[in-house]
Amino acid sequence: MKQILSLLNNKKIFKSCVALLVAICLFSTGFAFLSDVFPLAQSDVWGGQSDLSAPVDSDNDGVYEITKGAELAYVIKNGGADKDYILTKDIYLNDVDKVNWETGTAEAGYTINSWYGNYESVAFSGSIDGNGHVVYGLYFNIGSSYGNYLNYAFGLIPGVTGTADIKNLGVDKAFINYESYAAVFVGYGASGTTTNIDGCYVGKDVYVTAYTAGAFRAASKDMTTNVTNCYTLGSFTAKGGKYGFANLNAQGGKHGLVSLVWGPLSISNSYNGNGPVLSDTNDYQVSLTDCYQTVNGGVNTGVTTLAADKMKGADVFTATDKMPALNANDKFVAGEDFPILKAFVKDSGEGSVQVEVWGGYSDISVPVDSDNDGTYEITKASELASVIKNGGAGQKYILTNDIYLNDVSKINWTTGVAESGYTINQWYSNYDVTGFTGSVDGNGHVVYGLYY
Repeated sequence: MKQILSLLNNKKIFKSCVALLVAICLFSTGFAFLSDVFPLAQSDVWGGQSDLSAPVDSDNDGVYEITKGAELAYVIKNGGADKDYILTKDIYLNDVDKVNWETGTAEAGYTINSWYGNYESVAFSGSIDGNGHVVYGLYFNIGSSYGNYLNYAFGLIPGVTGTADIKNLGVDKAFINYESYAAVFVGYGASGTTTNIDGCYVGKDVYVTAYTAGAFRAASKDMTTNVTNCYTLGSFTAKGGKYGFANLNAQGGKHGLVSLVWGPLSISNSYNGNGPVLSDTNDYQVSLTDCYQTVNGGVNTGVTTLAADKMKGADVFTATDKMPALNANDKFVAGEDFPILKAFVKDSGEGSVQVEVWGGYSDISVPVDSDNDGTYEITKASELASVIKNGGAGQKYILTNDIYLNDVSKINWTTGVAESGYTINQWYSNYDVTGFTGSVDGNGHVVYGLYY
């Protein structure tokens, strides 16, 4: 009891636990999805380029929380200062319902907020952990290049200096039209810089038209770029070519996951469901491994070209004529459509995608502290089981995915009765476990299928 009271006196732990318990209770009383009770809504829509507020490190752990558009804008505008940042919510840079994202036009009376070019911001250094969240409403529509192409580029992160690490971040509902180099994630990197992008995606409602158009990087000058476990479903049009590079559409130019190669480039375990991985024919210092595309690119070694329907389905990782090598790092989950990243699996209100349903008492695996920040990530049910079974040992834990203790579709949660042939996994009682000490941050995630 003393341990419980101690935990409840910690406000942050208390709020996380309440959120987790409410979610479990709603589910167990017959509410299939939280979105049926709490409709998804746009929160703290950004007010434009003058709407800036500095994020804070509320935990004093060296990581600054980005909770709204104004804080992301502050970080990008001022360059990041080589600090670590984490998103705690989806970010809305515009009211996404008031813009036609294919044409970039707004409904009458709405003024679209334009993001920053690299001529309007300090080059970024540091890290951004999207934490399974999405930036919606990225918009940039500039008809001129503002001079020299290389000096002016566009992306959510317009320019990079030093090292930039981006992971677990999605971008959707975006429109970019630019005469110079543009990408959804990173615009330009100077000589000697390094950009690492892992576990990120570009959604299908993203439209980019530029001189060269990329999903994850636009242009560089001897910048090292590493892209792993990423995908794009966006639409890209490149307006022009340079240095005689091959053209892949009627207008010419370079487009793909990365549009133009002027420095070391590595792309692995990634796919483009609507085009090539790399359309540039410059293969100098290029390494492509276990990648997939729907259109042949300029460099195709290490890339398999497939029809889009061969990139879909529950068997996409097991069928030899689909994408068997994509999920080597266990970052993706298959479904009826294109595979998505596990970090982004959330209840859509239309049918929950269950990731790694727990196997029962004996299914235990120890969570790891991948960031070396003192917080252990619980990515699946077997890791939560390990923590609860063994008592937590006074450590800090954070959920990175929704957790499934049972196949929730096979149980009547009003009666607790399973369908024929399904054996329900029963959770632990206090005589099965070591008393818990530590903290668990649900991080906005839900535990489904608790049964006893």
